[in-house]
Amino acid sequence: HAGTLSFELSSGPWPVIVNAGAPGPAAQDWRRQARGTAAHSSLLLNDTASSRLIKEGTDGQELLAGPPHVEARFIEPGDGAAEVQCFHNGYQQRYGMVHARVLRLSAQGDRLSGHDRIHQPQRTSAGAHGDLTYSIHFHIHPQARARYGAEPGTAEIELPGGETWKFSAFGSKMGLEDGLFFASFTGPTRTVQIVLRGHVLADTQVAWTLERRSNDPVPHLPDLEPI
Repeated sequence: HAGTLSFELSSGPWPVIVNAGAPGPAAQDWRRQARGTAAHSSLLLNDTASSRLIKEGTDGQELLAGPPHVEARFIEPGDGAAEVQCFHNGYQQRYGMVHARVLRLSAQGDRLSGHDRIHQPQRTSAGAHGDLTYSIHFHIHPQARARYGAEPGTAEIELPGGETWKFSAFGSKMGLEDGLFFASFTGPTRTVQIVLRGHVLADTQVAWTLERRSNDPVPHLPDLEPI
């Protein structure tokens, strides 16, 4: 899957942010869409996947030509938090840009801070290739419910157990859009995704946070509705 630098977040037993997952044997028509970057909780540049599908392998499946350089570093800042710093250059040859991401989880596990950056490498003197756009996708698990928050640039994610997480975005336009979750046993299932969109400058930086707001346990799992 072309999901470089994607992530998933759970709170206790409840998935919050997920990737769309792989479809089952009965839904293989969705396989190509499920493998794209847009089906993952990561950044998509110019509506182009971070990895490219190439010729079929010996098993008949299309192979991925992934980013030639991917790095990730795990850091413990000393305050009990955990931080991952990572980047890939899957867009450098086509667009002259690289994607860097920092994820920082608080010691209590109740706040995830993210920072996405699209920029030209220091050793590259040429400008970006044309007028580029980006979209940063956060796929909500179908058992959760997402709605716009009271403040601009915010959304609320309510989990089946009654817990609520607040999503806030800074420096980007936020919207709730239709999504699909392919990994359900009942087949592809409709869901919602938070998407941040904007135009790419020479150095574009977008910050966002996910923060737990309440915890009112309700022991109930809603049924998934297949398409």
